[in-house]
Amino acid sequence: MTVAPRSPVGTTVAGQVLWGTVIDHALVGVAWRWAKLKSGAVVLADPMAVATNLALVDEGRPLTVTALACCMNAIIFDLPWQQRILTELD
Repeated sequence: MTVAPRSPVGTTVAGQVLWGTVIDHALVGVAWRWAKLKSGAVVLADPMAVATNLALVDEGRPLTVTALACCMNAIIFDLPWQQRILTELD
């Protein structure tokens, strides 16, 4: 996790997350930008701008860009990243 030196308007701090793991002997990564709002909530800065080396398929066909974005957002939602950022910032 990194923290950006300049923050978007309406936020107190921003940065990026690179979440990685190994699946079947392959490195898998997902990256996204986040922002901490003045209310204290940590949010995805742009839900449509998630980078990954995952190739998700449905019935043997690659997912559309929209379907991939929905799946990646669901994956990110299930990860414990927000509390970890708040802990790093304290």
